[in-house]
Amino acid sequence: MRSSALYRCNTKNGSVRRGIDISELEQIIDEYQDKLYQFAFFRLGDYSQAQDVVQDAFVALYGERTRVRRDNLKAWLYRVVYNRCVSLHRQRQHRTMLPLSYAALLTETDEAQGDMDEGVREYLRIERLVASLPEEQATVVKMRFTDGLSFVEIAAILGLSDNTVKSRCRYAIAKLRKEYAQMTFDDE
Repeated sequence: MRSSALYRCNTKNGSVRRGIDISELEQIIDEYQDKLYQFAFFRLGDYSQAQDVVQDAFVALYGERTRVRRDNLKAWLYRVVYNRCVSLHRQRQHRTMLPLSYAALLTETDEAQGDMDEGVREYLRIERLVASLPEEQATVVKMRFTDGLSFVEIAAILGLSDNTVKSRCRYAIAKLRKEYAQMTFDDE
């Protein structure tokens, strides 16, 4: 029998059962909360909704703790957050919301703010480009470059093969390069 808390003996029939001990939940929350929040925030653009989505994921983990495998925990948590973000997008009917801090940055007139304004404008240009990608490609690009997930992790979260994830990323990057070059050329 394994010594990990992941595999513990069921006292009723002596069989091995998979799950997460309730004592591990606080450690799991500490380990994943900030990463999941960032993941949700970059998809929703709303602070409170991102917090709610992450909280919902941990509540779901609590309810499913006896069935979730520790070796699949990260993918499971990201998948729950991803699915809730998709649901919220559908409810909002694909409205794009940026945090109010971006609007404040764009409206300031201080000269020292000029570089920041350009950085925000560049961010918004890239966001528009990524938003113009097909949803399945945009999702992979955000997970890879915004969230820093590996292709293997993305594949596990989305339920796809590694090769499919790599292919979507490659095609998305090619489209982004082409569109960015065109956008830069048009701005001159």
